[in-house]
Amino acid sequence: VDSGSLVNENGDIRIGEKGKGTFTMNGGDVSAKWWLKLANDSANANVCTFNFNGGVLKVAKISKGEENNVEGNKRFNWNGGTFRPNNGDNTPLDGGESFRMDIDIMAGGAVVDTTDCNNTMFSHDLKGVGGLTKKGDGTLTLTGAIDLKRGFVVEQGSVVVESGKIETVS
Repeated sequence: VDSGSLVNENGDIRIGEKGKGTFTMNGGDVSAKWWLKLANDSANANVCTFNFNGGVLKVAKISKGEENNVEGNKRFNWNGGTFRPNNGDNTPLDGGESFRMDIDIMAGGAVVDTTDCNNTMFSHDLKGVGGLTKKGDGTLTLTGAIDLKRGFVVEQGSVVVESGKIETVS
């Protein structure tokens, strides 16, 4: 997706449902009522990648698919772009510990805009050469391991690091 909109008003966006899949987002708007799921079928060794290079992603949760799905290779490469959760207040953005995966934050960085959410939690491990920018009122709570070379920029609201697992933030 380079521009325009891709909308699923009644369900999920699934990548690598029964095998391999790559979704590259360079701009525009991509939204779904529920989840962005990578490698949803735990019975298959799925290889799937979401390249988030620009635009706005609006989903309730980002996850590796089914609970305890450990088969295959799931990659979320964040190199620009804004994630704007649409799940309301006091809700995990990822489905909790069973759905965790590493998110690679590249040089283009990552933006989380919690304008429509008062208190949100993200348990994915965040690592890479980029940084995380928080926009929007409310609180973003991070519970996964963090290893970001460019650290955090908080433009609005607040960021709470709950895990105590910050490795390298400069």
